[in-house]
Amino acid sequence: MTPAFNSVSAFLAMGGYGPYVWTCYGAFCGCLGLLTWLSVRRRRAVEASVRRLWRLAEAGESEQASRGESRPTARPFRQVDQTRP
Repeated sequence: MTPAFNSVSAFLAMGGYGPYVWTCYGAFCGCLGLLTWLSVRRRRAVEASVRRLWRLAEAGESEQASRGESRPTARPFRQVDQTRP
């Protein structure tokens, strides 16, 4: 088996198409990194929002309990009824 390129500089030049090829790889890696960063940031924002809403719901339940009112309690996501199809 013979190598396709004789040297590292020939590999980077890629027969004159090197700038195009490496720019495409760079753009792809940049977009992938940006997408990952935005996804992580969005997930953290959603989790914070859910935590805030959960605290508000718990505070509302404690106020109603002190006034003697009853209402169905909210269940955490992990305790969803899975007996229904």
